[in-house]
Amino acid sequence: MFGAFGGRFRSSAIAQEKSGEMWVNARMFGSPVGGDFEHCEVAIFIGKNPWMSHGFPRARTTLKSISNDPARALIVIDPRRTETVESPHCRATVHLPLRPGTNVAVLTSLAHVIVTEGLTDEAFIAERCDPAETAAWKAFVSRPENSPATLASTPNLFSTSTEMVCLILTSMQTM
Repeated sequence: MFGAFGGRFRSSAIAQEKSGEMWVNARMFGSPVGGDFEHCEVAIFIGKNPWMSHGFPRARTTLKSISNDPARALIVIDPRRTETVESPHCRATVHLPLRPGTNVAVLTSLAHVIVTEGLTDEAFIAERCDPAETAAWKAFVSRPENSPATLASTPNLFSTSTEMVCLILTSMQTM
C-alpha cells in the first residue's frame, strides 16, 4: 500500500511533535510550510537539533551535505552544543551559543543586518506584508542600538558575537 501512494518515507516528525507547527503554519500561511534545506545556501536552526529530531525528510543526509559544501552555511543558534553543531558527520559553520532569554535580541540584530545591508526581497515583502507595519519594523530593527556590534558589547548578553553570523549572511548574498 505504501508504494501504491508513492510514499518515500515511512515515518516523519508529523507523527509526533509537528502537529502544532502544521496548525500554526496553516493559519499564518494558508498551508503547511517546510524549508527547502536540500537546496538552500544558508540553513539556520534556532534552538533545534535536527540531527537527532529529524525535523525534515533526509535530515542527516542533508545536514552532512550542507556542512561539507564550502558554498553553503549551517548556522546553529542554541545554547547547547548539539550533534548538529558538531558530530563525526556534521559540523556547523557557525554555532552561536546565545544565553537563554536572548533569542529576541539575537534575531533583532540579525534582522538589523538584513535590513541595513539591503538583503531583503522587497517584491516578496510587498506582496505579503502591510506597508505601514513593514516600515515601522524596518525603522525599529535599523536603530543603531539593535546592531550586532552594540548588542554583542552588552555584558552577559551573548556568549559570542553575532557578527560572524551576520558576515556569513552578507557573504552568502554575493555568492
